[in-house]
Amino acid sequence: VAGYTPADCYADPDALLRLVHSDDRWLVARLRAAPEQARSPLMLRWVRRDGRVIWVENRFVPVRDEGGAIIALEGIVRDVTDRVQAYQTLERRVDERTHELGRRMRELEALYRADEEFYGSLELDRVLQALVDVAVDVLEADKATVMVWEEKRERLVVGAARGFRPETVSQMVHARGEGVTSIVATTGQPIKVEDAPSDPRVAHRITGPEAIQSLMHVPIKIGDEVFGVYGVNYCRRHLFTANEERLLPALAQRA
Repeated sequence: VAGYTPADCYADPDALLRLVHSDDRWLVARLRAAPEQARSPLMLRWVRRDGRVIWVENRFVPVRDEGGAIIALEGIVRDVTDRVQAYQTLERRVDERTHELGRRMRELEALYRADEEFYGSLELDRVLQALVDVAVDVLEADKATVMVWEEKRERLVVGAARGFRPETVSQMVHARGEGVTSIVATTGQPIKVEDAPSDPRVAHRITGPEAIQSLMHVPIKIGDEVFGVYGVNYCRRHLFTANEERLLPALAQRA
């Protein structure tokens, strides 16, 4: 199992201990210190002679002297690496599935929360504020904005914002052709930026002081016209998932 001969083991009383992976030697130390409390089977890792780490299952029974004292442990060791790895793979898949279910629940929560907020009022300001609140509270964005066209459709101004400093909000006016927001508003296509500091499309006069690292902007359309742009921002590097890319436009359209 371990790549050593019986002679190797007989020649060194601690040979089996040295086989045990360094992270699992405490199990053997506990076994030696209190063999009467040991429970079989014992699962631990061995390091084979060729350096490969394997999982072994040690099933044992105590051997006692005439007075009842434990003088040895007699056991059988089996290589159970394949079984352990199969279990670890299953466990990982369960974790991934649990994470996916949690993500879907948060997505549904965001949509339900948005529906309650949106349909609870026909006031424009409250609907736009609900959008940015959902982004920060449920989608865990650090900052969010809704930029809308002015009446002449020459500039985008703040319709609602959350997480930004007041002095930054006062500067959030984008002329046509300036920044990601303007590009989204004129093309009607969403844009994600995962490395904002190095992207030339980004309005760094806004993102720089706010320490924004990643952002995504999606259009809010009424019919075929873009009414405004919904933006979420992260102060840490954020890799947008396909689900987020689907959810943000869904929220924008609900609004």
